Amino acid sequence: AIIGPSGCGKSTFLRSLNRLEESTSGKISFEGTDITEDSVDINEIREKIIEIQHSSEKLLLASQNGSKKISDGNEIVENLYNNFTNLKESSQATDSSSEEIKHIIEQQTAAFEQIVITLRQLSEAAETFSVSTNNINISAENLCTISEQLQNLQPEKTDSDSKTE
Repeated sequence: AIIGPSGCGKSTFLRSLNRLEESTSGKISFEGTDITEDSVDINEIREKIIEIQHSSEKLLLASQNGSKKISDGNEIVENLYNNFTNLKESSQATDSSSEEIKHIIEQQTAAFEQIVITLRQLSEAAETFSVSTNNINISAENLCTISEQLQNLQPEKTDSDSKTE
């Protein structure tokens, strides 16, 4: 590529290289050959220049494609970075949540253990109550039996006994 400000001779250089403009003095060398000599086949030089232009265009296109691929690669890297950042944040949130869940499970386990202890105590109390109720029933039956025996031991009252009272 030939670059430069306007009027610096870019077009004149290319016309001179193609011998579309004859030089008035000096030499124009291309690949070590003075192309201003009459013995030089200008068509051969032009073909080489065209080859160079085509190679240059291919190189420029490849460079543009490479730049596009680099840009696409940078976009992919940025997306991956964002995805990994989101994954890291999610992982940290999950870790925090799992700690909270662990704490809740520990509290529920402790509460369950208290419930089991209370149920065992209620079961023991119910058993004790059942034994006590059974003992009261036995004692009540014994008292009834004793009461009947006592009534049987008393002499029978006669009518004269009730008049003296």
